[in-house]
Amino acid sequence: MCTEKVEVFDDLARPTLTSLTVNAGTSGRLPAALAGTYKQSVTYDALGNIDSRTLPAVPGMPAETIH
Repeated sequence: MCTEKVEVFDDLARPTLTSLTVNAGTSGRLPAALAGTYKQSVTYDALGNIDSRTLPAVPGMPAETIH
């Protein structure tokens, strides 16, 4: 089972930090190595568009920020 949660909203009610929790043994669809909580952050520009997104590290891949 996976659970997604908005951790932080900005002053305009946009999500700026979310978390995805992957439980071990999720119906055999995901490798057990992926179990854990992953946080993603988002920033917005002055027009309200997504300016950057920071993706969490996962087994075998580093964290990454996309602009």
